Amino acid sequence: AFIGLHLTAHTWTGSGAGPTGIFFYLPNTSSNWLFEDMYIERYQDNLIIQHDEKFNNNRITNVKIRRNILSNPMRKDNHGNTNAYLQGIDNLVEEENILSNFKSNDSLTNPAGTQLSHNFYNHETNGPVVVEKNIIYNGRTNVTVRTGSPNISYNVSIRGGQGLNITSEAPYSTNM
Repeated sequence: AFIGLHLTAHTWTGSGAGPTGIFFYLPNTSSNWLFEDMYIERYQDNLIIQHDEKFNNNRITNVKIRRNILSNPMRKDNHGNTNAYLQGIDNLVEEENILSNFKSNDSLTNPAGTQLSHNFYNHETNGPVVVEKNIIYNGRTNVTVRTGSPNISYNVSIRGGQGLNITSEAPYSTNM
């Protein structure tokens, strides 16, 4: 479990490939992970959780990402970045988080802007996924779900190129 951490890339300038707040890369089967009550900010990618694709039978299962603040991921060289990139996870729960980027493409304070791609990016190798009660602000896509069996409800998406990008036929409702 990762609980109550505050991680800041305070010396990262946003140029070139940069650091990741938490990069959780698992070559073996792993389960029952909790990421809760954290504040992660100013990394190229604030949170990455993924399994090793070379070991397709090895999956990450039962991951909960709850009550976190992921804010202002930064990269200025026209390559994408993300607040949370999640891949190869079964039974993933994302709830009551705040994901924001207050500087995304902001030419007033940064001529190059930060090239934020996604706030939540759920890879097609995930499933099932629950995305509930999150507040998501200012991403090119605020929530991307490319997997079957999502349960997506009670989220607030503010100022995004796309609020929800769901490539599944599963029902979703009560999102704003």
